[in-house]
Amino acid sequence: MVEHKEVVKIEGTDFPKLITKNQGRIRVAAYARVSTEKDAQQNSLKAQKSYYIDLIDNNPKWEFAGLYADEGISGTSFGRRTAFNAMIANAKAGFIDMIVTKSISRFARNTVDTLTIIRELKSIGVAVWFEKESIDTLDAKGEFIITLLSSLAQEESRSISENCTWGQRKRFSDGKATVPFARFIGYNRGRNGEFIVNEEQAVTVRAIYAMYIIGFPISAIKQKLEALRIPSPGDKENWNIGNIQSILRNEKYKGDALLQKTYTVDFLTKRKKKNEGELPQYYVSEHHEAIVSSTIFNFVQEKLESERGKKRMALTPFSSKLICEVCGSYYGPRVWHADKIGKHKKKVWQCKHLTACGTPHVEDERLQQVCRDLVCDKIAKSDVRENLIGIISSVVIAESRLDRIVETLNDIGGGMKMTDYSIADIAMIIESVEVKRNCRLEFLFIDGVNFNIALYQS
Repeated sequence: MVEHKEVVKIEGTDFPKLITKNQGRIRVAAYARVSTEKDAQQNSLKAQKSYYIDLIDNNPKWEFAGLYADEGISGTSFGRRTAFNAMIANAKAGFIDMIVTKSISRFARNTVDTLTIIRELKSIGVAVWFEKESIDTLDAKGEFIITLLSSLAQEESRSISENCTWGQRKRFSDGKATVPFARFIGYNRGRNGEFIVNEEQAVTVRAIYAMYIIGFPISAIKQKLEALRIPSPGDKENWNIGNIQSILRNEKYKGDALLQKTYTVDFLTKRKKKNEGELPQYYVSEHHEAIVSSTIFNFVQEKLESERGKKRMALTPFSSKLICEVCGSYYGPRVWHADKIGKHKKKVWQCKHLTACGTPHVEDERLQQVCRDLVCDKIAKSDVRENLIGIISSVVIAESRLDRIVETLNDIGGGMKMTDYSIADIAMIIESVEVKRNCRLEFLFIDGVNFNIALYQS
């Protein structure tokens, strides 16, 4: 037996040993993530990036294969993590041999997703090294430890989610509202989270209400906004029907706030659901400065409800104005020919069921004359005219067609001939015309005033 034996300790390496297919340096990628975009988290992300670049560059056996970072993204789902998904795709394509990341919680907080991805990478020989836990996924005991630790990370995420949810619901019960101001047109966020009217954007909101009130279909409002190059709530060139409907229906534009309209069903998927009574809601009146009055807002809600399920036609003066008394359908324009040649023809309006309802057709020329006579005989009364002017003026913007309506109303009774008025302008202050079976027309104006007029003179 040798008495003076010497024992030399050989230090282990902190990282797993991989044999690459080309027997060259190991291609190592780093992954970093922060779950919010706050300054402290941003600084943390910068530190992670700097650390991993130095770590890989200073290892002679490693070759830098990219730095992937997701900012302001939750770790409970891979769906919106663009950088993470790109990294996994590159690993599967054979461009990465090993992935280094700070900890399991930075990689993912969803146990099932974590194990699925790790197993996929393991099957193609790609390792993941978790520095904090000192775990190599290619190691035989690695999966057991990862399962345990990722379950703890998921539970921590659930706890954080519950705390955030509790805080949000407490704010709701206290009547404190908030919106994603960056995508919410009409208001800016104040220093303390309050709603501050953005006057430039408020003009657009009022214009949308004005156009809808005077008869523009939502599709025509969309076309008008895009033609004027007014940016949508997402600061994009194109509008969609949903944007406009949301603006017309959102009570925040009249200064109120309905809280807890939706709630998060699952903290892992972040899936939201419309609150249909599952949780309490809170309605706060006069929460902030209004952009449109309650009268205007409530009128628009009634108009939206009355038009639910009805098909709007093209934007001509009386489109979507004439309604059949019997079936409630809109009258549509038709051209009647008196002979085969088509020399003698006239435009008429008919119910979509033609004669089945028993309501009469309306000749377009006669309809226009009735409208002019009605404006001359009835609207010229100062109280009616002032009501209509008030409705329009409260939402009018610097847009020629809307201004012309107010000018028309101001001129009525001032000596102008009715032939000087555009029938399109007159039609805009008409909410609807119900065609009766007894050959009478029930006119309803946008201020709620109505008149019953004979279709044909006796």
